[in-house]
Amino acid sequence: MTLHATFSPDTPADLGPECASSFNPALMAEMPQLLREAAQIIAGLSEAEAIEVARSVTQLATRTVWTARAPDLALRTFPCAAVEPEVMPLPVRALALKAGQLAASVPASQAIWMLGALYTALLPRSVRKTQGIYYTPPALAALMVNRASDVGTDWHTARIIDPACGAGALLHPALERMLASLAGHEAQHVLDEIGRRLRGVDLDPVAAWLAQVGIDMRLLPWCRRAKRPAPRVIHARDGLMPGARRDTSTWCSAIRPMARFGSTPRAGPGSRAASAAVPTSMRCSSSGPSSWRAPAAC
Repeated sequence: MTLHATFSPDTPADLGPECASSFNPALMAEMPQLLREAAQIIAGLSEAEAIEVARSVTQLATRTVWTARAPDLALRTFPCAAVEPEVMPLPVRALALKAGQLAASVPASQAIWMLGALYTALLPRSVRKTQGIYYTPPALAALMVNRASDVGTDWHTARIIDPACGAGALLHPALERMLASLAGHEAQHVLDEIGRRLRGVDLDPVAAWLAQVGIDMRLLPWCRRAKRPAPRVIHARDGLMPGARRDTSTWCSAIRPMARFGSTPRAGPGSRAASAAVPTSMRCSSSGPSSWRAPAAC
């Protein structure tokens, strides 16, 4: 059996039979076309413009999914400047909305994998290459978690960290094992345990945001019962920095009282150092008008 260890937007049609067999057929049928459209959209754009497109499409697509799943709850604040839908060219807006509507029809883990794959495909190849942005396919993530169970991992007590989590492909099957081990417990206890024992870190703030939103989506039933937001378990920083290692040893849940259900706490201690570690091309900052945007209405 051939197991594809990485998913590359450069070969969108080759998603792997193991991945396809466990995924929603409609999702797998649409993904190659979505990724081809993404490649066409960024063709000819500068690196900075392509990154802005990737972020803007990701924000709108994810917002579309969240609105369909939890219209009464606030989506976590997007970490970067992004172009609003009314300013996007029609093909860009159409791609984001189509992706969001498709992702809204599948389970949270599949939705976030799809949005992460689309985000990756919209990034310039130079950025993907220099930053090593190639996401783990769900089939491989599931296999790794199964192997962890085979060697005796106790999901009642296990603490899991992915120091380069991307959009959270490895964290979702681990989360499912944790939730299964917590069946029958009060919602408050489930959220506390997930906040204490699950952690993801990534240099890319948009990927980290996607991973966190995916966790938020999966935990919605428990959040509704407990009347509280999901714990923040994903952080945008360097997972190999000394500060990040200290943080993972303390396993601070980063949960604070929030005025509004679903608001996002700001990064805690170490965030300044973490920001410095993020590659310049991937840092979040406000930018001026770009040539790819639709002209403003008179």
